[in-house]
Amino acid sequence: MSVHKAAMIAALLIVACPYAQAAEFYTPPVVSVALLDKAPEIDGTVDRREWGQAAVLSDFITLGGRACAPLPTVVYLGYTKEALYVGAKLFDPKPQQLRREVIQRDGEVWRDDCLELFIDTSGERQDYAHLAVNALGTKYDSYDRIVTEDFQWDAAATVQDDGWSVEIRLPFANQVAPRPGDKWILEVGRNAARADVLSSWGYHNKSFHEPQNFGSLIFGGRPCRVTIDDLGAMWLGQNTAFISFRPLYKLPLLWLGKAAAGHDHPAGVCALSGKAGWLRYRHLLTD
Repeated sequence: MSVHKAAMIAALLIVACPYAQAAEFYTPPVVSVALLDKAPEIDGTVDRREWGQAAVLSDFITLGGRACAPLPTVVYLGYTKEALYVGAKLFDPKPQQLRREVIQRDGEVWRDDCLELFIDTSGERQDYAHLAVNALGTKYDSYDRIVTEDFQWDAAATVQDDGWSVEIRLPFANQVAPRPGDKWILEVGRNAARADVLSSWGYHNKSFHEPQNFGSLIFGGRPCRVTIDDLGAMWLGQNTAFISFRPLYKLPLLWLGKAAAGHDHPAGVCALSGKAGWLRYRHLLTD
């Protein structure tokens, strides 16, 4: 059976691996990051309680765009008024075999098992910073592939039974956060050196250094939590689901377009109350 119209709900929860896109039709990915209530502690351990409000990137694609990466990577992104935060879980069934040799700042960290970030704050896709952290927590940074003065940023990594994790804090210039709606160009890559696998959030043909394929990071406001309270009777035919939003922060109005409190909508009815709201959503269940 298939659920029609409820696909909009599923789209909030499911991200497909992009390798099926032919290179000539590739569209760089986009993520919106939320303003966090509290900054995560940079200790190298990704705790879901600390990263619960963060945006999530997953389903990395191998270099060349032929398949989803065999070793999963999950990246968390969020920000405060002072800094951008990045957390990552890099799964590996053989963590004892991780390549973690570089201990010198700005050494060839990218040859180890590492997480790499490529950041262009101008949005022009020409000049960008390249940051990398290996499983020892050793840092590398450069600008336009030239290692000059070190940037000010923090990172820590830990190795676990199911792989390793890393947490990164990137302070904003002059401690001034971007405004909601501002956009940076971003790519996140992983070198699973032990397994000889390169993978990334977006599609890359021969190298991660292809800024035309980098994704976009959009700074949002505070997060809105969506809860599916009731899918209805789930009989064949018309059913009604109830979805709640907390806190609201205007998101349902943007999501529903012309819908407003007390007005009918092709999908259902939205009701708003202070910083919370609910949506009655009609969906069709067929064979």
